Amino acid sequence: MLANKQNKVGSAADLLSTPITRGQNALKAYTKILANPHETRQLRTWKIGEAAAILGCHQQTIRKHEKPDGSGKLGMPEYDQSGHRAYSLERLNFIRRELGLGKSKPEGASAAVVSVTIYKGGVGKTNTTISLAHELALRGYRILLIDLDPQGTLTYKCNFNQTFDFTAEETIKNVLLDDPLLIKDVIRETHWPTVDLIPAHEEMEDTDYSLPDPKKSNTKKLGPAVYRLKLALEFVKQDYDIILCDCGPNQGPMTLNALLASDHLLLPILPDLNTFTSSMTYLNRMKSLFTDVEENIQSINFFINNHNGNKQAVAAEAFLREQFDGIILDSTIPTSEGFITAGNNLSSVYELRGKNKNTAVKNSMNYTKKLCDEIMTYVQHGWENQ
Repeated sequence: MLANKQNKVGSAADLLSTPITRGQNALKAYTKILANPHETRQLRTWKIGEAAAILGCHQQTIRKHEKPDGSGKLGMPEYDQSGHRAYSLERLNFIRRELGLGKSKPEGASAAVVSVTIYKGGVGKTNTTISLAHELALRGYRILLIDLDPQGTLTYKCNFNQTFDFTAEETIKNVLLDDPLLIKDVIRETHWPTVDLIPAHEEMEDTDYSLPDPKKSNTKKLGPAVYRLKLALEFVKQDYDIILCDCGPNQGPMTLNALLASDHLLLPILPDLNTFTSSMTYLNRMKSLFTDVEENIQSINFFINNHNGNKQAVAAEAFLREQFDGIILDSTIPTSEGFITAGNNLSSVYELRGKNKNTAVKNSMNYTKKLCDEIMTYVQHGWENQ
């Protein structure tokens, strides 16, 4: 009887191998189309009214310093194919510098580390991370993204394909296991000029198994494995204003590294009771972690994501706001066609070409802006108190 069970287990493994192989091949083909490493994504440009809104000035201020003959402080304008003034992100940042409109951390302050994390998949961690990164970049901040999820969705959204572009050794893996100084070698520029990325790879999943092993994680030389990311970030914090970590849906060693390196934790939660129960589990685990290590953190906040507006969601939101009073943001991200389209295209809502006038896309960006405003109040407070 035992032999029969063993045979069934073996047969099950054989049965799984075929769909796994097919699925992996399909994923490679799919991501090659959507994130072709040989096709560079180009960031959109903005019209002068949009540029002025992004910069926080009147468009007449831009026109005053941007003369068609090149005599102004900003030189000659750039134009699109229709003959209208067009502003790339590089151009916007040039104007910021020239007119003193730039935003950055205060002089002497350290980059703020924000981890987007929760003990559940499918709640919008990665979409939140990329949307915030692009909104912050438009505001003039220098951003480092760190993809800590071996699935690598954030990496794909940044136009990198782990099948073609790099190996697991070119991710955060060796930084955590071998040498924190390697962090500078694994940072990659994205098609957003002020957004850099440390990518993920499916084979870095074994990092979570290696970190607890003193020999594999070089504990004798590097010290406790849970502090590797915190140690590594000290070598690059001066280069950025905000560091955003996209964590996997777990509390493995890589996620713990992010928690202990963070100044702020952002926890997306769906308006339903199933998410509430997993959130309570996560809070209890985090409390145990921070009690054991006696680490301080500047803010921990939930926010409600993917709110569809029905009665059940409204009731769940009221319940969640009561239970998490004091650690839940006012901002709510509704279910939006803009976010859905961006997700299907492995991009952010800020990259939906030709759809900048689409109401759903505009609304999605406005929701992100409000969320970003709230988060930045905590970040600014943290900077002021350093």
